[in-house]
Amino acid sequence: MAVISRASTFVMVLACWSPWASQTAMAVDLGLDQVLISRQAEIASVNVQFECRYRYIDHFPLTQSDRLQIKLVAVDQCGRTPLSTPRREIRRPVGRELAALKELELVRNPDGTGLLLLHFDQPVSVVVKQRGDLSRLLVEVDSPTVKENTSAAIALPVVPNVQPSGSRHIGTDEERFARAEARAELVTEETFQAPVVDSGHYAINLESALQPVDVSKIGAALFAQGLQFYSMQIVVDGRTWHRLRLGFFRTESEAEAVFDALRSEYPQGWIVRVADSEHSIAVKNKIETSGDHLAGALTGAVADRVISTEQLSTGLSAGQIDALMGEARSALLAGDNDRSIQIYTKVLREPEHAASRTAQEFLGLARERNGQNAHAVTEYRRYLMLYPDGEDAARVGQRLAGLTAVRSAHEVAVTPSQRSSRNSRWDVYGGLSQYYRRDENQFDDQDRVVSQSSVLTDFDLITRRSGERLDFSSRITLGNLYDMLGEEGPGNSTRIYYLYADLVDSQWDWSARIGRQSLRGSGVLGRFDGANVSWQWRPEVRLNVMSGFPVDSSIDGIDTDRVFYGVSTDLNDVLDIFDISLFYNTQIVDGIDDRQAVGGEMRYFDTARSLVALIDYDISFAEINSFVLLGNWAFANRVTLNAMVDFRKSPLLTTRNALIGQSDTKLDELVQLFGEDEVRQLAEDRTGELQTYSVGVSLPLFDRFQLNTDLSMVDYTGTVASGGVGAIPDSAGSIYYSMMLVGSGLLQAGDRSLVGVGYADGNGSSTVSMSLDTRYRVGKGLRINPRIRVSMREVERTGAERWIAAPSLRTLYRFARHYELELEVGGEWSSQKANGITSDYNAYFVYAGYRADF
Repeated sequence: MAVISRASTFVMVLACWSPWASQTAMAVDLGLDQVLISRQAEIASVNVQFECRYRYIDHFPLTQSDRLQIKLVAVDQCGRTPLSTPRREIRRPVGRELAALKELELVRNPDGTGLLLLHFDQPVSVVVKQRGDLSRLLVEVDSPTVKENTSAAIALPVVPNVQPSGSRHIGTDEERFARAEARAELVTEETFQAPVVDSGHYAINLESALQPVDVSKIGAALFAQGLQFYSMQIVVDGRTWHRLRLGFFRTESEAEAVFDALRSEYPQGWIVRVADSEHSIAVKNKIETSGDHLAGALTGAVADRVISTEQLSTGLSAGQIDALMGEARSALLAGDNDRSIQIYTKVLREPEHAASRTAQEFLGLARERNGQNAHAVTEYRRYLMLYPDGEDAARVGQRLAGLTAVRSAHEVAVTPSQRSSRNSRWDVYGGLSQYYRRDENQFDDQDRVVSQSSVLTDFDLITRRSGERLDFSSRITLGNLYDMLGEEGPGNSTRIYYLYADLVDSQWDWSARIGRQSLRGSGVLGRFDGANVSWQWRPEVRLNVMSGFPVDSSIDGIDTDRVFYGVSTDLNDVLDIFDISLFYNTQIVDGIDDRQAVGGEMRYFDTARSLVALIDYDISFAEINSFVLLGNWAFANRVTLNAMVDFRKSPLLTTRNALIGQSDTKLDELVQLFGEDEVRQLAEDRTGELQTYSVGVSLPLFDRFQLNTDLSMVDYTGTVASGGVGAIPDSAGSIYYSMMLVGSGLLQAGDRSLVGVGYADGNGSSTVSMSLDTRYRVGKGLRINPRIRVSMREVERTGAERWIAAPSLRTLYRFARHYELELEVGGEWSSQKANGITSDYNAYFVYAGYRADF
């Protein structure tokens, strides 16, 4: 039964206001979830979250440009649209000025390929990354010039989303969930992470000075414990620093126990893990002594046993450290402060190296942004002690002064009631779009038929409130189709894409989302009405529990006859190289087991390569529902190789598949007729198998061109006849080959041209296709996008031929920063010749409408 109404008076009123329509039709669901913008220093981050899982293939151009095209491929059927034409979505996200971004557009093709197009105000350099969840993509934009009207937001002390001038920053959903998903060092409020028992060597760095250390005041009792002192030199900005260290300890906890007794005498000391080479050199130069104090003459003896950093080798290679620093910076830019803290701490545990100075500064910054001000003060003070000179030191000193001043003012001036009042501010934003869509078609000399005439309306509203401990946010995204065909049309309909509320507890690191939402992974198959609760148990372990009522389409209300329950865990940095997710999910329909699945996902990413493996196994059917293996390799010469192996049931094997082809619409009715065992057999009979293999290469040609080639083979194993339903025959292996040449800046700065050629051979026919897609700017706000596609299909057995030509012209005009008008017109002409008879078909379409953001 459905308890959510599929009619919305509010949306219906909006639909009646305008005769406009759009390609963002209600026929299929959205492809973009949300786009979050943040900025730190000269780097802005565009975090794109998709409704489905997409594999990043490559991007173009590789040089500075105000246009960016990112090639994507859907991992599963979710990313494929039932429409015969590409599906387009345009977003102008809040905070886009931080990245000099005008708008972002996702183009989804029927075959599961896609393009993510970003339009900037000026030429920028970008880095595109996909790490972890395949439903997310990160675009780092280097050095965009930010407009003056966003300066207030940029000046805020945390990675901001753009807020109204003078408003307090309120963290984005993504920032808050990242905090819950990867909070590092939850188990301790100390400066360092929890002790790790290993076979390494630890020491206490007691002093750091520009002059050789004075050991005359060191108590000999420490030597009686089998410990030893040694001096280490490090050159920073051309100046030699002398560091007095005491060692050695097997674990960090052992070093901490000794250091507790020395903190009053050496308040600026810290614990460090040392390399084996440093340990060996120090042991060989062990200082033997006795008495209450070392004589002052021993100062020279200790100084003679200096260890230069040039003699040392670290546990991590320079390349590994660089990779960690890059990952930590990306995490910091994305608002994942906990993850950056974890990585910077790991880097600083290594013996002194070239990145130590930067890591020390950014560790303090990450802690500051994470709300750990006391820890940030400690890290900044340590930085100034280690690196007291230079512009960086001045910057760190300013941050330290600002933090201590803020803490003092806060402790004196802010009362609980004032704090509550300050945090009660609400942030609200969203958008409205309305389009008119009209389709006409004609067969031979028959009368022209209007197959669609409708007004399409989308409305999105997001609210946020940030508190001292709890953060609240909500989202409502609705769509409405107002049918203008009358009795001959499909009728009016309303879609509920999202209707949920989020609550995040930053103290206990749990989060909950309740309402209509979408989730890919954890065994969940997409949109559902229910709850999803997560708890960050440990820095590297997150536990998730979810339950609800599956939703086949956003047009449906709540269906309480179907329910699922699921648990999952996310394990980060397994063996320091893998992220692993494991799940169990069970689904019940009409009181009958529909699905019992276990599975997981393993992800490996480095600076040049990625490998992702996914598996879904149904326990009740003892069948693998899907297995996917994805790989990418970017070479130093900018050539990119990608490959995929995909085995899956088609459709996904569930007991509900038994309803396919039956007159009964409820599973319990079918069970009464055939029995549960027979129904489960019918479900298996209605389920085919799909195998896909693909490989692709992207090759840059000069500075303005890129050549993309893809080769795919698809094989389908059909279904058998049973229960009064006919069989679907096997499909012999089909081969698809495509080649696309992408050019940028050919006629004017910022233009884009795509020339494609494709060939398909399978199922007794072959098809050759060619396409041209170009985009140009006219003046400041107008863009035009002419396209044409031509194809020829030949059936081998009969010799029948069909030609198709489909031209179109799309124009977009942006004005007043928050408004956009769109118009697209086009058609399709086809001619088929079979058995000496020629038949013609032609069709025309119009999309026209507007978008407004607030």
